Amino acid sequence: AQIGEGTSTTGYFPFYTLYNYSIAECLFLADELAEAGVTSTPMTSLSWYATNAPGYLQQGITIWMANVDDEALTSASHVVTNMTMVYMGAITPEIGWNEFVFNVGDFSWDGNSNVLIYCQRNNGEWNSTVQWQATSGMPFTCMSYRYQDTGAYDPTISNSMYTSTTRPNIIMKGGNREGGNRASVPVTFNMTDSWGDGWNGGYIDVVENGVSVAQVTLPSGSSGSEIVELNEGAHVTLIWNAGLYDSEVFFTVEMLDDTIYSVSSPSAGYLYEFDIFGGGGYNLDGTITNMTVTPGTYYLVASSTSDEFVVEMDATEVPCPEIAYNPYPADGATEVNTPAVHLRWFLGDKTTEYRIMYGTTYYCEDTLIDWTRELSNNCWMTGLFNNTNYFWRIDQRNDGCPDGVRGEVWGFTTHLNVPPYLYAGNHYLQEGSYAYLYWGTPAERGLLSYNIYQDDVFIGNTSQDYFYIYDLPYNMNGYRFNVTAVYDEGESGYS
Repeated sequence: AQIGEGTSTTGYFPFYTLYNYSIAECLFLADELAEAGVTSTPMTSLSWYATNAPGYLQQGITIWMANVDDEALTSASHVVTNMTMVYMGAITPEIGWNEFVFNVGDFSWDGNSNVLIYCQRNNGEWNSTVQWQATSGMPFTCMSYRYQDTGAYDPTISNSMYTSTTRPNIIMKGGNREGGNRASVPVTFNMTDSWGDGWNGGYIDVVENGVSVAQVTLPSGSSGSEIVELNEGAHVTLIWNAGLYDSEVFFTVEMLDDTIYSVSSPSAGYLYEFDIFGGGGYNLDGTITNMTVTPGTYYLVASSTSDEFVVEMDATEVPCPEIAYNPYPADGATEVNTPAVHLRWFLGDKTTEYRIMYGTTYYCEDTLIDWTRELSNNCWMTGLFNNTNYFWRIDQRNDGCPDGVRGEVWGFTTHLNVPPYLYAGNHYLQEGSYAYLYWGTPAERGLLSYNIYQDDVFIGNTSQDYFYIYDLPYNMNGYRFNVTAVYDEGESGYS
């Protein structure tokens, strides 16, 4: 059962990685649990969705759960003495749903109370922040958190907390209700290998609601296909596990006779995600409400044991799409390698068409991908030069919003070339003599001048490829000099 479908992010729950130690709480109300389909069946895991993956192992993770009467969290944490510990372990967060399978105790919702989740992280060192997909603007205080570097928190006492109305989206597995006998939907993977010897160990990990359900590969030959049955209403993520020759790999994904995704030469890690809707239908009596539809063509088929029956269908006009988010490279990134970069992003909800504009100015004058209904979350930008700022944005539209929405402009800077071959013309100085530095001219373009540093302290700027230093005091330990190149786009690293 998934609770929360927002596209905001939070770094604080289940744990905050920018400090050595953290604690955090989340509260779920009984009405939310019931609406999502949670029952009193013992839960087996909890999953949270990471939107980035710095790649660091997070250790000392402990999770407790409890049925509580609280209707909102406060600035004082709960104590875990009477709570149920369900998980202890470590995890390296990956982009997508990260599942914490219960390995200590069992927890069941009692069907009436609210549910509290308490998470502690005793990592002992800080790392880059992991962002978790979240729903903001909740009508009650649903999350609290605290962090520090000085030592681990004692969860058996009440700690002072910060509070928030933003809460990470969650999947609670185990206490789910099948409701309506939802059918499975066949998803077809069409695979090719340009060399004709299979994928050489590479495979697609198919993850359904945070759980790996299939591993799809081409064991040999130049082509093949495989059908995976996925559950109606499921959220599916595709992860690529690299083989020996991924440049030979190409595959498409088809659902309901539509190609929903294709990729060649996949990069290891997250590839794509989608929802399973409109496949096997619903086998029930009564009314289907709030059915989510994704882009595509739908057919309604109904049958009845009576001779006559009435089918009524209402639809809400689709509003304009939400803007794309979570770009890679991140906005403002530097030292991006040339001559190509693999762009990645998440399209906003309600998108049926998108295009990508880019350029070396903020206005993004050039078209990288023109308007298309073949939705994707990654592409390559090629022909990049060093020492250059690049800008890009994603525009989106749908049939209800033909003018579309203009995306945010993101930017990154490619590698700034450093001055090569720095030499000192005279390594040993006599009293009254001067030091003489000279260096090579960096390749590429856009060079403005050079900055000179003595023992990491700026001492001068020049447009020449040499520099004189006078009146150096006597120093048995010598001096260290470095030169950087200055461009419109910024300053390079040391020579």
